[in-house]
Amino acid sequence: MKPIRVLGLALLLLTLTTSCTAGKLKVVTSINVLEDLARQVGGEEVKVQSLVTGLETPHTFEVRPSHMRALAEADLVVILGQGLEPWVEDIIAGLGKEVPILEVGQGLEVLEEDNPHLWLSLGNALVMIRAISRALQDLCPSRADYFAANEQSYSKKLQDLQTDLKMKAADLSDNRVVSYPASYPYLLQEMGFVEAARGELHHGQEPSAKGIMGLVNFMRKEQIKVIIAEKQFSDRLPRLIAAEAGAQVVYLTPLLGGLPGSDDYLGMMRTNVESLLEALKLP
Repeated sequence: MKPIRVLGLALLLLTLTTSCTAGKLKVVTSINVLEDLARQVGGEEVKVQSLVTGLETPHTFEVRPSHMRALAEADLVVILGQGLEPWVEDIIAGLGKEVPILEVGQGLEVLEEDNPHLWLSLGNALVMIRAISRALQDLCPSRADYFAANEQSYSKKLQDLQTDLKMKAADLSDNRVVSYPASYPYLLQEMGFVEAARGELHHGQEPSAKGIMGLVNFMRKEQIKVIIAEKQFSDRLPRLIAAEAGAQVVYLTPLLGGLPGSDDYLGMMRTNVESLLEALKLP
């Protein structure tokens, strides 16, 4: 059977019936960021598991038997969509049962084609939280007030953090950065940073030697002092570029657990932005 598609913010249950009186709702998410968001809304009424834990990425994910079992038992599968997890639907289609899929990235503005890192925006996370809350309320109307209250509480935390970080970023005298990975246009745009150049035009595609020297010369000329790298991938080229350009490497993470202080979504976003702020304030 094909998985049941979730459209917009309304969960189309069709003929699916879910009992929410026998225990916790079982939610499976594609990445650990969505796991945290689902847990913030579902609270004690859900059991949430992420397929991608943070040690791997959605781009290199390999399905294991434990993942198949989790999906087969799920009341709801939460994915980003936008091409991030092309493997999810094929897996679910092979289960032989109907499983509702919620695409929380549906309808959000895509800044770059084939760059689905939409969750790295607190504003986008607000929309995702609302979608998860609606889906859980539709699955279990008897707990709707509980889910709605959690949504409201967490949304305020997201808004407060967004306001705080934007105010801090607005005080910078120089907000220009160079990104080596292609993961951060959503974060940089939301916070008012200027991505002056990028090393990796597409995920996993290293620049040529000519491209590296061009980036070094550009950073020297423009006196850009920060280049972004990720701990999840090799930092050999970002470190080389920084050394040649007289700049500093700043490590960000697109998934939970990639850096100290990034064990939940709020912590991850604060850590990412404050790491940039600290480096950009240096003389």
